[in-house]
Amino acid sequence: MEDTVTQSSIHDLLEAHLKNALCVSAWFGHGNSLCLGFGHRILEPPTLVSLPGEKPRFKHKEIASFEVKTSISYWSISSSGRVVDIDDDFDSTEEAATALIGRQVVNWTYSSVTYALEVQFYDGVTVSITRSKESEIGDVIWEIWQPEGVLYEMYASGEVRRSWPDNPLTTQTATESQ
Repeated sequence: MEDTVTQSSIHDLLEAHLKNALCVSAWFGHGNSLCLGFGHRILEPPTLVSLPGEKPRFKHKEIASFEVKTSISYWSISSSGRVVDIDDDFDSTEEAATALIGRQVVNWTYSSVTYALEVQFYDGVTVSITRSKESEIGDVIWEIWQPEGVLYEMYASGEVRRSWPDNPLTTQTATESQ
């Protein structure tokens, strides 16, 4: 099942789940996608599970109450004048993402024109997610997962779709760089 959601609904969803929340998890999915979990209690990091004949997968013991995941987008993390982004080496991006865990969200902005999301944390750390140069109108640029299995996909066209697929947050394919 799938339906279209209004931009104001996305704004309300972000307000309800990001306001004063903590970053409770940060990890990388397929293709260096940045995955940030939000809630009020820091979660254990996922473990890497390998079964014979299958790609390694991340197994989560718990799921964040709200998760933002990048897709075909450009993301960056800025802190104290230093910017780390999707094009940097894995060690730098992992260090920057891991440093987000435990930080409280103090502000966020969402543009219904550019579909960019910016999350500002305590101590001036900022995560920015914008449409990448490579994305096309039909591409998902970022998405929101809720633990009850609701997926919101932000398309490069500005369309937002809500669906109820099987929740992949319990198991995610590991990145090739790990």
